[in-house]
Amino acid sequence: MQDPKIREYAERKSQLFIKRASIYSNMTINSDMLKVRLLPDMLGFDAKDLPNYACFNPSTIIRGVAEVDTNDVSKSSQVWVLCTEDYKVGWIMAEANNQYSLGAEKTLDPWGFNAFKTHIERCSLDDRLAEYSELKILFNNQSFVDTYKSAGIDDSSNRKTAISLDVVNIRTGDRIMMLQSGTTFALTQDQILLRVGSPNSDVSYIKMTAGSIEISANSVGLWGKNATSLGKHGMRLCGMLGAPTATDGSPQIPLLDVTC
Repeated sequence: MQDPKIREYAERKSQLFIKRASIYSNMTINSDMLKVRLLPDMLGFDAKDLPNYACFNPSTIIRGVAEVDTNDVSKSSQVWVLCTEDYKVGWIMAEANNQYSLGAEKTLDPWGFNAFKTHIERCSLDDRLAEYSELKILFNNQSFVDTYKSAGIDDSSNRKTAISLDVVNIRTGDRIMMLQSGTTFALTQDQILLRVGSPNSDVSYIKMTAGSIEISANSVGLWGKNATSLGKHGMRLCGMLGAPTATDGSPQIPLLDVTC
């Protein structure tokens, strides 16, 4: 008969536990593993004693603010890990944030559904795209932005930090990508929309449907280096007539060939 102590030890070794951990160092081009510090178990551990875990989904890349960059474990991003009791084997499951916890009765809305729906309407898109139960978030960097700001490295490379969202309607396949600035790309069943600008500034957009292309902006420029074609009818609207001339101090520059 097997020793009960040996059986108990074997069972413990085969059990998996969900733990919260902070990112000590991110993945690199040479390694697809995250070095993490399990909380609170590994507070005070040297870096050489911290485990390296790969993502449970091999196609997933999880990055965040790393302790090695901030020298402060309280400012590093956190993840959920699945590991054995001795921490020797484990996987990175997902990013952990303040909206989600194992004991919570419900989860808070981390990406602002109402703001998303309002922007859909602002872009004159069908508000049926914003059916909460049909949406899947492919990417949202809200928590990353918050973590970088709290770590004091928001503008370390002179690049603007902004919230972005990439969402797909899993029933229809419609996909919308947007930035906090108002820049939006929407790929839907019946149109493609490219939009730049916020409600407080000038807005430009290109809307393409099966039967038309609509362009709206304060200024629209069409400039072909050698020629500009507005169709295939073979008619010439205007062309180069001569060298630039000055009239009352203002130069008049002939256009290159424009045909239709």
